[in-house]
Amino acid sequence: MWRKLLDILPGALVGWAEYTFRPAVGGYGILNGQTGRRRLFEELTKRFACDAIVETGAYKATTTLYFARFAAKVVTIESASRYFTYSKLRTARVKTIEVLRGESQNVLPAVLRRPELTGKNIFLYLDAHWGGVLPLAAEIRAIAAFDGRSMFLIDDFEVPGDAGYRFDAYGGTESLNLDYLGRIDLDRPLFVYFPRLPSGQETGFLQGYCVGTTCPDVAVLLDGIDMLESSNRRLQRLAGTSAA
Repeated sequence: MWRKLLDILPGALVGWAEYTFRPAVGGYGILNGQTGRRRLFEELTKRFACDAIVETGAYKATTTLYFARFAAKVVTIESASRYFTYSKLRTARVKTIEVLRGESQNVLPAVLRRPELTGKNIFLYLDAHWGGVLPLAAEIRAIAAFDGRSMFLIDDFEVPGDAGYRFDAYGGTESLNLDYLGRIDLDRPLFVYFPRLPSGQETGFLQGYCVGTTCPDVAVLLDGIDMLESSNRRLQRLAGTSAA
């Protein structure tokens, strides 16, 4: 009965009804329930001292509410009216959280041009890819143009050499992996890092991810995080293993 209603009702009404009458959130919890990823995130935000966190893909705002513990401002962008409405209602009492409706490739550049964010340290959590929509290239270009220091984490990303981590693949060349990032036209280097924690030691939904930046000084910071391994180092290590 509930699923049939979802198919015929407007998304905003579904989001309101779901929050009002079926408040159990479900899912795997904060950061897909991955405790290793959570430890890494908390270490990153501690060392980076981020002023704001920007999230693309709010879903039901579970991770959004968690982010509010680590920055004075959280902006989350959601394209689906159902989840925008749900997240707006769920976070209404947290004044440091702002929920925006729209496609991230259109909304994110405007957010990063806000005067109050200029020159600040911004952490971005990129999770707006779903249903065959892949705005990641536009998101990375917007981050590269940001007038400040930034660090980002891409969810659902392939971790080379560890098939236990799931990642999104849409067919052809449209997969969340290093090849995809390599095709993005940028006027500055892109530094990418992977978790050292093997999937067999992680918890939760086991979605792969990577951490990155376009700022050389932030890359130096990431080089000093023991829980991370640079993409170059990982590929060299895997090539050495294959050769052996």
